[in-house]
Amino acid sequence: MKWSENLAEAMTSHGFAENKPRTHYSVIKISWWNYLVAVIALAIFQMFLFAGLP
Repeated sequence: MKWSENLAEAMTSHGFAENKPRTHYSVIKISWWNYLVAVIALAIFQMFLFAGLP
């Protein structure tokens, strides 16, 4: 019983309510050039990381 009371208080404190409409998340679209920049940055990082190894 205590757990359910704590859960109800936590949900209320986070803004959940019975008669409010559901919230939704927004989808963040990542373009192809962002992936390209990430891959290039990782490749350059690995070159610097392993450059001094025999």
